[in-house]
Amino acid sequence: MASLGRRRLISQPFSYTLLPLTAFQVAGALAVNAHVVNVDISDNALKDGGAAAFGQALKANRSLRHLDIYSNSIQGEGAAMLAAGIRFTTTLTSLDLSCNNIGERGGLAFADALAVNNSLRNIDLCSCSIGVNGVAALADSLCGNTSLQKLALDSNQAGDEGAHALARALGRRQKNTTLQTLSIAHNGISPAGAEYLAGMLSHNKSLLKMDLSSNAVGDVGAADLALALENNTTLIWLDLSRNRIGALGSTALAGALRVNAGLRVLKLKLNPALGDVGASALAEALISNEALSRLSLAGSHVNIGWASRIEDALVPDVSSGGDGNDSPSSSSADGWSE
Repeated sequence: MASLGRRRLISQPFSYTLLPLTAFQVAGALAVNAHVVNVDISDNALKDGGAAAFGQALKANRSLRHLDIYSNSIQGEGAAMLAAGIRFTTTLTSLDLSCNNIGERGGLAFADALAVNNSLRNIDLCSCSIGVNGVAALADSLCGNTSLQKLALDSNQAGDEGAHALARALGRRQKNTTLQTLSIAHNGISPAGAEYLAGMLSHNKSLLKMDLSSNAVGDVGAADLALALENNTTLIWLDLSRNRIGALGSTALAGALRVNAGLRVLKLKLNPALGDVGASALAEALISNEALSRLSLAGSHVNIGWASRIEDALVPDVSSGGDGNDSPSSSSADGWSE
């Protein structure tokens, strides 16, 4: 193990399972250490006891900025103790708690913590079994939070109710103006949920990236989102891959691209019903669009001829922050690489 006296702890994740005593020792050292900024202890077996120890350490630590405890068999009780530490920390900016079964209890605890925490900028709670009530509570917490820029909630059974709660927090009355990236892939969101999110996008002035992939918004939901894009001037990255979008939905999105001047990346992968009809509409729209630099259609049954026309019509990507295929739920420092 790297010395806790060094400036940075562990450039690579721990590759072995920590014994409970070792986990408590690491957490105890963090409580008094004033130099460590990064800890990656992912894919171990901290469980609730280890999570509680790290929560206690966060109450005293004044240097840690990044904590990765992905996949550590942490459940609701441990998450609640960790969240208690989040309430006190003033330096932690990034937390990855994904792939821990923290459930609704953990979601509620982190909602309470985010309502008062002013340091976290990035939190990953993907695949945590948070459920509708937990996601709704997290959405409500955004109304009082002034620091969080990136929230990843993929695979948490949020459903349309969860989408509605997030839309309320970020929509017309927009009490939250700091969140820039929202990832809610694989959450069972239907056209009804897409309608809520579309209403939010029509008014939101801060969100830059949204991942809605692997839901079921369909043509109706895509049409609602397309209408929102006609009014939205800030969103630059949207993923609608694997969403049962066909020719009608993609044609509606093409109509939005004719007037939208902000969107730079649009992902429509794995929508097999889109086909050449949708691709032709998108290709025609790109003739007048001067913003889009990436349009992903892999697995959407598009003829190579239309794919070539679309590729030729796209605006050259001159950005230095990535290749346009980035994932908003990435754990990279800037959130742009996949």
